[in-house]
Amino acid sequence: MNQHSFVIALKKIFFSKGEPYLFNGKNLKFLPGTRPCLRKYIGSNSDVVRNDILQIEYFEMNFTPQDILWDIGSHYGHYSIFAASIVNEANRVFSFEPDKDAMTIQRRNIALNGFKNKIKPFDLAVSNITGNLQFNALDGNANSHIVKVADAAHVNMLTVKSKTINDLLEEIP
Repeated sequence: MNQHSFVIALKKIFFSKGEPYLFNGKNLKFLPGTRPCLRKYIGSNSDVVRNDILQIEYFEMNFTPQDILWDIGSHYGHYSIFAASIVNEANRVFSFEPDKDAMTIQRRNIALNGFKNKIKPFDLAVSNITGNLQFNALDGNANSHIVKVADAAHVNMLTVKSKTINDLLEEIP
């Protein structure tokens, strides 16, 4: 067992009811190993980590209870959960994720926070076409992505449903 696997195993023991994450004065919960980057890493050498933290802080300061969120490529649902912790009504947070493994984790994160009535998850991709697309699923990894049909080098190729933003606008706010 490597160090990362060991740490996740320990977190599952200590945080069996969810790993806490403070956002907007509220203690949100995430499955062990799926929480957002901790703010203490704002000085990280990783541009990705620093950018994630800056985005979280921007979202925290600027998203309001009246806003609507379309979380496209929502992965584990961090921003959907952040938004649900702020909005006052149902049907204001919409989450789109075609990776079934990531969506399974996201649904569990939503349930941990009691936001089933505030977040509407969609198991589909948002693209420039309505129909089916080829998708390289990487077991819930954030690097899962839509691929060109001609690109058969991807081993975990799946067919996923896709809708355009225009089509979605006819269905949801």
